[in-house]
Amino acid sequence: MEYFNGKEQKSQCNPERSTLFWNHLRHEAKKNPFDIEEYVFDEKDTVYSVNRHEKELISSMVDPVKGNIKYIMRLTYRNTFRLNFSREDPTKDEEANRSYKFLKVVMTQKVRYSPDVTEKVQMEFAKNFVYDRNTILCVPESFHDPNRFENSLQIATRIEAWFGIYIGVKELSNGDPVLNFAINEKLFMNAPKMSLLDYLLLVIDPGTSNDDVRNEKKRELKEGNLTITVYSRKRIDQYLGNIKLKCSEVWDDSVKRMAERHLTYIELSDKNSHEMMVESRVGRGKDVKTFHVPLFKIYEKNNKHIEFPMLPLVNVKSGSKIYCVPIEHLELHEKPQRFKGWIDFAMQEKFIQACTRKPHNYKTKTIEMLQNLDFTAEELNFVQKFSLSADLKMITCTGKVLKEPKLVNRDNKQVEMTPIIRGFKEKTLNVVPEKELCCALFVLRDDYDQYPCLDENEAYSFYDALINGCEARGIKIGTHENPRARSILYNASENKYGFYKDVTLKNGARCFEAAANNAKNMFDELPDKENKILIFIVVCDQKLDAYGFIKHYCDVTLGVASQFIRVVTVKKALRELQQEKTSRKIFFNLALKVNAKLGGVNQELNYSVNAETSPEEKEQRKNMPLTMYVGIDVTHPTAGSGIDYSIASIVASINPGGTLYRNQIIVQQEWNPGEIPTGKEKTDILEKNS
Repeated sequence: MEYFNGKEQKSQCNPERSTLFWNHLRHEAKKNPFDIEEYVFDEKDTVYSVNRHEKELISSMVDPVKGNIKYIMRLTYRNTFRLNFSREDPTKDEEANRSYKFLKVVMTQKVRYSPDVTEKVQMEFAKNFVYDRNTILCVPESFHDPNRFENSLQIATRIEAWFGIYIGVKELSNGDPVLNFAINEKLFMNAPKMSLLDYLLLVIDPGTSNDDVRNEKKRELKEGNLTITVYSRKRIDQYLGNIKLKCSEVWDDSVKRMAERHLTYIELSDKNSHEMMVESRVGRGKDVKTFHVPLFKIYEKNNKHIEFPMLPLVNVKSGSKIYCVPIEHLELHEKPQRFKGWIDFAMQEKFIQACTRKPHNYKTKTIEMLQNLDFTAEELNFVQKFSLSADLKMITCTGKVLKEPKLVNRDNKQVEMTPIIRGFKEKTLNVVPEKELCCALFVLRDDYDQYPCLDENEAYSFYDALINGCEARGIKIGTHENPRARSILYNASENKYGFYKDVTLKNGARCFEAAANNAKNMFDELPDKENKILIFIVVCDQKLDAYGFIKHYCDVTLGVASQFIRVVTVKKALRELQQEKTSRKIFFNLALKVNAKLGGVNQELNYSVNAETSPEEKEQRKNMPLTMYVGIDVTHPTAGSGIDYSIASIVASINPGGTLYRNQIIVQQEWNPGEIPTGKEKTDILEKNS
């Protein structure tokens, strides 16, 4: 399908293939009457027909508006084919694919049809449904009626969720084909047909969806001579960016008259209609006089009154030209189109809440939509013309069991399938500590600050969510009558908890060293400490450079594992909880770190006790030779550095999966005066770790 420009006489590609195809078909039907329902088009390059065309059909048509453009369509017969929906025979896969495609094209042609303006019923049908990638979607009534917004699930400015059904062709166990309708929701860019000013009021204040409320707002704007602040203009530009507009009252300075233009929004101008000056001329030839008048006067002279002269003008463009137009003279002229951009977390939440329905509501809405589609109605009955019939009902499908695949090795000999024992635990880890988790919580404060970085309630809320995350990962958690105090260090005799809510780093009686020593002593006095494992949870402000000091004191001095958390991370996690976010990624990630520091294993690729392997394979792995991964390195001082010691380190794995490691770092100094060197200074470290 192609069209020719009368001036250049060059064949060009035209994107509106579907519209042109049906225009050609209607054009040919006027010369030689036939039913256009006898043809269906896949909107690419294939046409199916119940009629066999042995000769090539060439249809030429002149554009009724642009007389210098001529359209030509060529229909060439290819072949006939039998419908085969069975995939039992792999050699007939191509035939089955063609049959599946044909059935889908026929069943959806009614929605994809491009009607003529004289076809009233078809035009009304096309207004209510759109087709997008195997999905038929209902167009919200708000797009055609600006007074009704309940059917438009708007999740952001100009972004709506449209309900639809996905059409797929499936094969039953007896080989019969069925159309499988799946529920679907897609995001569309959409804007109701109304003035730009009305739409702007609707975006800023959803309450103005009522006509009376919106008119009252406009009356206040008019009587108060109100304008828009610079800060608000930037926000409005974000809301209305690149929106499509139409105006029949654009002052075109190049032709010195009002003109109709299709426009694209750029931004709000920094001038209103009284401040924007337009060049005007009086007289002709040498007697011409040039002067400037406000745009307000230009519109007034052309009997186009500006009701809101103090509102900023709108900068819009048409092609390469830029115009300034009063906001109330612009009309929205945007076709709905798929939204393919990113959506933020707030939009995700709103989308999920708006589109999640109860099962019976989904069923009712789907059946109602299919009844409205009515594939076998008298108008545009493509299904019946192709001798097909559709029976709308819910059926129970028998599952189809696939044959076991045959595996072969490199010698082309069959390999027996290993029996698989399925075991699935959501979010659990491969290996967790056998002991119960016991936590001491520290909230640090800068010496110059009056209050700690977290208040008491925030600290408890974060700790409670963190413990829930650890429990979801499979870590053993203690019990307590207060759910927010589970697994926290507790001295029953003194009724004292291991929660230190106001701790300085180094200065004062409440410094971290004193609090950490107190927590360690409290843990050592527990009667059941052998069944528990201690970890310090430390929350600190980012401006307080405390990471190195805390890690050294916990790891080296006390020998206690610690989890250091920035307060910004804590507040971000709490903010998500307050917004009822379904994602608890921060807490789950922290649980992974806690598990690893306490000797657990988050993931094992080669060997795992909980892996999906048979008991026989597990026994075989136990008898396999073990592998140890070892790393050794030493750093020597450079000449002239003044440093007289070397640093040596060794690290090695201690479990079959290579996920648990132990390491040792040793400082090796020169021998003292009077000592006799043994020559073994460089090997002592290896002997200590052998």
